[in-house]
Amino acid sequence: MAARSDPEGSGHRRGSPLVFDELRWVLQIRDSLTEDADDEDDNGIPVSVFNVPKQLQVHKPEAYVPQFIALGPYHHWRPELYEMERYKLAAARRAQRRLCPAGLKLDALVAQFARLERKVRAYYHRYLDFSGETLSWMMVVDGAFLLEFLQIYAAADGGHGGGGGKPALGRVSSRMVHLVDFAGRKSAHGLILRDMFMLENQIPLFLLRKILEPQCASAEEASELLASMVTGLMKELCPFKMMDADFPEVDVAKHAHLLELLYCLIVPKPPAEDTTWEAHCHDESYDIEEKPSAGGEEKASGGRGSDYVAQLLPPCGAWRPSLGVARWTT
Repeated sequence: MAARSDPEGSGHRRGSPLVFDELRWVLQIRDSLTEDADDEDDNGIPVSVFNVPKQLQVHKPEAYVPQFIALGPYHHWRPELYEMERYKLAAARRAQRRLCPAGLKLDALVAQFARLERKVRAYYHRYLDFSGETLSWMMVVDGAFLLEFLQIYAAADGGHGGGGGKPALGRVSSRMVHLVDFAGRKSAHGLILRDMFMLENQIPLFLLRKILEPQCASAEEASELLASMVTGLMKELCPFKMMDADFPEVDVAKHAHLLELLYCLIVPKPPAEDTTWEAHCHDESYDIEEKPSAGGEEKASGGRGSDYVAQLLPPCGAWRPSLGVARWTT
């Protein structure tokens, strides 16, 4: 498996492997080419979890590589991150207990994820050099931990970004209580948050919803619960503090992972009808300085999401999304 041939724990072989199993390779290629599966499983799914270019990593690798916890396949086998594995396994055991009333075990989720293997792999730019069963177990265990961490950010009123203000601290297991702290006093909490938003440390959001579905009355309820968790997290992390009425409604089904969602919240997008940023600059809805006021009573539009954020940015020409943010991440 990858644990033997990939000492860096990256999920694929770098350079010349110490041991190359030719028979296993031939079997993998043969199974892949003779598989009668429909390619529609991964059609329309753009790659969204990329490798950080070495040119960026060379100067400050700790800014791009997780230092505390591995989420997903890229850094799973790194020994220095493996001490968090016991907490992930504990979260998975608790998730399994929550499945018991529905008569399920984690094995059922693993089997479901295995059927979605091609779709899961489509999200990742790097070749994942391990079996579908290994990948499925990895996603179930890491996803259970991530959901247990996210639950503390569920909105106070339990709804979609409701008017309860700051997200309330949810129930945290005794095993996790020394790691998580909504007040931000515990260093481990900040380290987990930091690693959660590393580009190479992402898990597809649709898998988190799949883990929640057996624990909820319906798929819609699972989507609402996940949206509540993610909305609370984004409210806490978004650098542009907005009133609850202005905060955009989060639709997790439209985003690949947490980092992409945060990116879409804080980076304004030009209107679809304009093909250039310059054309976008002349859109009167963004020309705040020249926009006349109606009797001095007109307020800033207070739009939702990236439209609202666009009003907080410098005038056109002073800043461009394509230059201000590393667009290669999308």
